[in-house]
Amino acid sequence: MITTLNRMALLKVVGGIVCGMLLITVGCAAPLQSQNAPPNGKPANTAESSVIGANPAPIAPLMKMDADNVTLGKKVYADNKCSDCHVIAGTGVSVGPDLTRTGADPKHTVAWLEAEIKNPKSHNPKGFMPAYQNKIQGQDLQALATYLASLK
Repeated sequence: MITTLNRMALLKVVGGIVCGMLLITVGCAAPLQSQNAPPNGKPANTAESSVIGANPAPIAPLMKMDADNVTLGKKVYADNKCSDCHVIAGTGVSVGPDLTRTGADPKHTVAWLEAEIKNPKSHNPKGFMPAYQNKIQGQDLQALATYLASLK
């Protein structure tokens, strides 16, 4: 029979192991990503699939949701007049979806939001949002998606 004291000690050990594994995983992610870079030095735009014949899935570079990216994302949102169709915290026009809590939806990751901004019809073929793949790109795209993902 496990006593309360032994149970608490066991939980501490298991918690320590889980935290350690998480730190190791995060620490190894960046080096693995750079080892898989193509020889031309440019970042890859697709993930390798282990399923034969499967379409490669787009991936977004790992990016911290820090204050600088959120600030830049707000600027990109304003510069592209996104509030002409979307509302955030009561500000804007309600033509498209309200984005106030868009980041609260677990499927709305930075990568998902980037794809939505570039080509909205990829998620909703009947939608009427224009594609911004030729207008919002690179750091601006990542920052806008990061900003929207931060809205919870």
